[in-house]
Amino acid sequence: MKKILFVVIPAAAVMLVILFLTGIFPAREAEVLFAGEIGEQVNAEQGKIFLSLDDFSPGDVRYYHTTLPNEPLVPFFVVKDAEGIFRSAVNACRFCAGSRLGFSLQGENMVCEVCGNPYPLKNIGTEEGECTPHPVSAELSIQDGMLVIDEAELIRSVESMGVPVL
Repeated sequence: MKKILFVVIPAAAVMLVILFLTGIFPAREAEVLFAGEIGEQVNAEQGKIFLSLDDFSPGDVRYYHTTLPNEPLVPFFVVKDAEGIFRSAVNACRFCAGSRLGFSLQGENMVCEVCGNPYPLKNIGTEEGECTPHPVSAELSIQDGMLVIDEAELIRSVESMGVPVL
């Protein structure tokens, strides 16, 4: 009996690990794999993601995540710069994406949680680089009192990174 348990218990543990790693085990594995700020889940409606404008002050950042056809989880953020312009970027960069830590707001900069590179809020969504928040939009549109992100822009941004977000 002890010999059977000695074989069965490790085999069962290995199977659980395999199921979890392959995504068959129904866990929130995508959220576990991204260690940075993940924010509120949002979903596209007819190709658009609508976000509330409530309580957005200049210098604020809000974190969100969504799923895309080829990505289990895409973390992104929206900032309102000092001029009142709403900008968005994927919460990752080409260089440090593998760390899955993203960016945090420090003063008037978004700062990489891996290398400490500061990136001014006024430049969010305007430039692509090695360690910059990967741009989605330099100026989000507002429709019926809601911020609007075109899902196609988010897909383009993730695909142009050239590295998986997760």
